[in-house]
Amino acid sequence: MQLSFLSYLFRRFPLEYSFAAAGRYGFDGVEIWGARPHAYPPDLDAGEIADIRRAARENRVRISAYTPELLAYPYNLVSPLEKEREETQRYLARSLEIAAELEAERVLFTLPHPGYAARREKVLAEAVQRLKQLSDLAQRLGVKLMLETLSPSESSLITTADEAQDLLEQVASDAMTVMLDLVPPTIANEPLASYLDRFAGRLDYVHVCNSDGASEFHAELGQGVLPLQDVFDVLQRHGFDGWYSIELLSPYFRDPELYLANSKRLMDSFFRK
Repeated sequence: MQLSFLSYLFRRFPLEYSFAAAGRYGFDGVEIWGARPHAYPPDLDAGEIADIRRAARENRVRISAYTPELLAYPYNLVSPLEKEREETQRYLARSLEIAAELEAERVLFTLPHPGYAARREKVLAEAVQRLKQLSDLAQRLGVKLMLETLSPSESSLITTADEAQDLLEQVASDAMTVMLDLVPPTIANEPLASYLDRFAGRLDYVHVCNSDGASEFHAELGQGVLPLQDVFDVLQRHGFDGWYSIELLSPYFRDPELYLANSKRLMDSFFRK
């Protein structure tokens, strides 16, 4: 098991706190949130990137992924505003460059809601062209551009494994891969293993949390409808051997180290043979 967590959990602290916590609790990596105050692309120069690499090295952890913020203003690759789409493409391009400089293997991206006036086919056609360009850059840099499906409340575009597969086939790049967040397939009534069956060889990353079974809420591991011990058993029996990255959001910001420690204890118990 390679275990990481999204630094967004520590959004009320400097990024260094995430690396220190990762080292303290025995995590293998940190998934860096690419926004302020952690690692916003326009803020990072060569010196600051070197500082991040040093923090990872000193705490003996890897950078499992770089995750730019695409679910909140002002970035959305499928925004109704052309200017926002163009700025988001540049933001993602810079994120790929930063990931390469950080020696992170992957950049996570999503296609959020395009707005209710959008025509789905038209929006996706333009997104495919932008993703082709970004995938070409990712290939040159040796970085994976990793797609995450969303819940229906977050997007009307890519919310199922079937839709993710369609997008991958249209972009048609070896640099583009898929990851599995445990929440979207749960509320879409999809088998978790369908992601591994469909994307064999192109899925090596899982966002770990629990689910209330009805919304996009990411519950702590000990609460929710998912029997996580069995989830991990199923994933392993289908050949998954990649990163498990804890993704806890609000309301866990109030005491992130507490919930990180709890997550580590539970993950150890799930994988103890």
